[in-house]
Amino acid sequence: MKSLNEKIVQAFELSYKIHLLLEGGTIPEGAIDDMDLVYGHADGLVAKRLYNIRGGRCSVQASLNFDPEKEEDRLDDDISYFTKLIEEAE
Repeated sequence: MKSLNEKIVQAFELSYKIHLLLEGGTIPEGAIDDMDLVYGHADGLVAKRLYNIRGGRCSVQASLNFDPEKEEDRLDDDISYFTKLIEEAE
């Protein structure tokens, strides 16, 4: 089982690979339902948000609301989606 940090890194790597496939024309832009999701990971925004919340660099309420299991489930879904996009392109 992967840790939350490992999942964050994997999602980043997969999203960056999708970005490269988009730049190369292997994946047409219209084939991706959620470009914001892809670029949120590729730009590091999702990782930064998670690291800030886990590190206490946010509001107290955000820290209290942080649910690691829910975030891991969300990352698992993102990783599955990114993997599917890459497999379809290759």
